[in-house]
Amino acid sequence: MGDVFILGAGFSQAVFCGMPLLADLSLRVGALAQSPASRRASSTPLFAGNVELLLDYLCSRQPWHSEEETLSNRAAFLMLSRAVADTVSEAENHSFSTAPPEWVVGLVRAWHDHRAQVLSLNYDTIVERVACSSLEQIVEPHLWRLPVCRGIARTSMVFGGTFPATLRLLKLHGSTNWYYSGNFDNPGDQIYYVAVPRSGDDKREEARQLDEEHVRDKVPLVIPPVATKTGFYANDTLRLLWHDAARAVSAADRVFLIGYSLPATDLTLRYLLGTNTRARSGQVHVVNPDVGIERRLFDGVFDSRNWTAGSDFVGGLDCVQRFAEWYAASGAAGGIASQASHVSEGRL
Repeated sequence: MGDVFILGAGFSQAVFCGMPLLADLSLRVGALAQSPASRRASSTPLFAGNVELLLDYLCSRQPWHSEEETLSNRAAFLMLSRAVADTVSEAENHSFSTAPPEWVVGLVRAWHDHRAQVLSLNYDTIVERVACSSLEQIVEPHLWRLPVCRGIARTSMVFGGTFPATLRLLKLHGSTNWYYSGNFDNPGDQIYYVAVPRSGDDKREEARQLDEEHVRDKVPLVIPPVATKTGFYANDTLRLLWHDAARAVSAADRVFLIGYSLPATDLTLRYLLGTNTRARSGQVHVVNPDVGIERRLFDGVFDSRNWTAGSDFVGGLDCVQRFAEWYAASGAAGGIASQASHVSEGRL
């Protein structure tokens, strides 16, 4: 049995209530959008409250733009990407001033024990920080399994090695601690990472600061989850990342959508799910407080002739916690919880 987990912003907010959803992120970042191009575009009603749609517009070559306007927009995109990464990182660092809840630690350990395939659409590093602090001898590259180098590797030797058996974390929209040149048309552009903090580990903090120093000329790799982001996928590492995600989905018997609402604009993920599940049958389980999301599952994504929907964890602000506790206790062994025991009356 293969389980695939798809994490959206609702997952991060369930772990820490201070993590922003899209509307809140857009509001916070809007105050930092100081370039003329981003101010012009953000004043358009089309982009109101949706910084990811604005990012997509700025990074795309529009057919009516002059070369000067295109380059100005691309510069604004890089500045806005940094503002998004800084805003998410600030919220994450503030959240980690307190320990993460036990249920998410238990869920990450269950993912580790069962070598789960976890597809994250979030920019934050919550899963990495929980894994690195709760799983013995696990560091970020063990989770990603990609040719992503530490920042300090730009001035030192890089040695190969093997990865221990653990969960696989595929960050399809980039990460606040991944850095690149800002030129997403270059297939061979190396991606670097900065180690995530670990409370009380002074040696790791020193190494993390060295990484930050070595990527000071780089830009956070933030990929807007909207329809026209295919320009990013000239990069060989990102193509490998999505190739591995497709392989994971094509082998899945159960797909769990945790805090992810399948927005119509995220065509790339819709294509990935729709084309890589058509030859299999299985179950898709929604973990989301939004009771209307189930109706969107079979709207051109999953084939209703082969896939069935589970709604045991739809509804209720504690739906992610309820799911995590169930999965860590017994869900990884197969089957699905009954609504009667996990969803109180009135939640659905």
